[in-house]
Amino acid sequence: MARKNAPCILFMDKIDAIGRKHDHGHFGGQSEQENTLNQLLHFKQAIERVIGGLEKKTQVLQPGEMMTGANHKAGHVVVGGFLEHTDPLLKVSIVPRGKGLGYAQCLPREQYLYTREQLFDLMCAMLGGRVAEQLFFRKVTTGAQDDLRKVTQSTYTQIVQFGMSEKLGQVVLRSPTARRRAGGEAVQLGQAQLIDEEVRRLMGSAHARTLDLLTCCCEQVDKVGRRLLEKEVLEQADNVELLGPWPFAEITYEELVEGMGGLEEDTALPEGLQGWHGGPAAGEPSLVPPPGEQPPGPPGSKLKHM
Repeated sequence: MARKNAPCILFMDKIDAIGRKHDHGHFGGQSEQENTLNQLLHFKQAIERVIGGLEKKTQVLQPGEMMTGANHKAGHVVVGGFLEHTDPLLKVSIVPRGKGLGYAQCLPREQYLYTREQLFDLMCAMLGGRVAEQLFFRKVTTGAQDDLRKVTQSTYTQIVQFGMSEKLGQVVLRSPTARRRAGGEAVQLGQAQLIDEEVRRLMGSAHARTLDLLTCCCEQVDKVGRRLLEKEVLEQADNVELLGPWPFAEITYEELVEGMGGLEEDTALPEGLQGWHGGPAAGEPSLVPPPGEQPPGPPGSKLKHM
């Protein structure tokens, strides 16, 4: 509504606290705006703790590990920034958290159905860190363990459960030890070998595409890696500054809700449905008495309305 009527002034309760800084001049109790700002910031830290785990400020990394971790995360950022079907990146950090040496926070889309092309882009984004290590350091590290686990699981799911393999066909397969269930067949020994070959082929294709992309965008990877070493944490605004705006058309809110109704929607019933709930149809007189008059009683009734 605000965008449609722009320029306009939008009033939102407590939104002014977001743009404020902490006021250290108060002694004793804090103002309502200060409390609101504190709650918005404990909330932000809670999200980061759930996604990446507890921050380990006492864990000191070697300079080589810091550089490798920064380029690893930069590979994820660049691949995600130049592929159409990846999730927008909100924040990336090389500060050790939980069991990892950093984390990336994305904004997943509200989507339930995925095409083969969309899943392939997500695979490339997950391989961006490993490929960046190979491209810049000519070696690989154990930092890509979780990425490889996720991309392997996604690849097997596409082939075994989603029927996205041309060699295996439109079937859903299950492991040999699993019980037969509706919609799935037990995997035979020959099929298991074919599944492994299809998984290697698909992951190899995703790896090759990611390598080609990062080879062409090696300058961007270097810039993002250097900025991570400098700041340790990059926000969405930093990514836009380093990589430029999103190269693909984004779906706006108006396009998302188009056809779903609104305040100006005509809610009148079609002519053929008028009167279905007891009201008069088009051209028929209304049985509702005018304002101030009593409704008539049933035929033959001598009762009067009080």
